[in-house]
Order: sequence, then C-alpha cells, then structure tokens
Amino acid sequence: MFPPFRKSEHERLKELSSPYIDGHLSQEEKAWVEKHLEGCQECREELDSLRGTVAVLQHLPTVPAPRSF
Repeated sequence: MFPPFRKSEHERLKELSSPYIDGHLSQEEKAWVEKHLEGCQECREELDSLRGTVAVLQHLPTVPAPRSF
C-alpha cells in the first residue's frame, strides 16, 4: 500500500487562498497563510493574480437567470 498523501505547503496555500481573500479563515489559518507568503514569492504572485481575478469578477454586471433555469 502507498503511504497517505500529504499536501505540500504550496497546495495547502492554494486551497486556502480564496477563503483568505474572503476573510473566512480562522486566526490560526490566516497566520499560517501570512507566514508562508512572507517567504514564498511564487505563492504571493499567485495570490495577487487571484485577487486581480476576484476584482475583475466583482465589476461584472449581474445577469438574471432565464426563466427556464
């Protein structure tokens, strides 16, 4: 059998990025994300890119769903 798969810090950060941006993390998770970001340029760049995407999406108009939806 294979040993249980452990996620890398980078994979964990990717999972926590959206909740981090939305302010939905516990204080412990938020502190972990910020500590990781201090030392990881790649993850800072990915988070900045995600923030940019969120900002663009927030400016899109709301489109009503069709009645048949």
